[in-house]
Amino acid sequence: MKVPEPRKLSSGKWFIQLRLGGESIPVSDYSKKECIKQAQLIKAGYLAGKRQKAAEQEPEVPTLQQAVDNYIAKRANTLSPSTIRGYRIIQRCRTR
Repeated sequence: MKVPEPRKLSSGKWFIQLRLGGESIPVSDYSKKECIKQAQLIKAGYLAGKRQKAAEQEPEVPTLQQAVDNYIAKRANTLSPSTIRGYRIIQRCRTR
């Protein structure tokens, strides 16, 4: 499997910058052969579909409706009824 040629850094390490699926992955090691081997393993794993994209790992963002419901449910015993009523008005009027 073809990977970019590693370059030697001033620290003595060898470095390869992989770009897979719009993602930048740094690989470095003190041995040139090990650096190439690690880069090949990462690329093979990516091509085999084992590596998920970063966008797939992000949690789902709740809507304003869900966020207000969760907030009120967590604090129902400490919020005054007028505060809850105000939150429900915001929820009803601003989620359109």
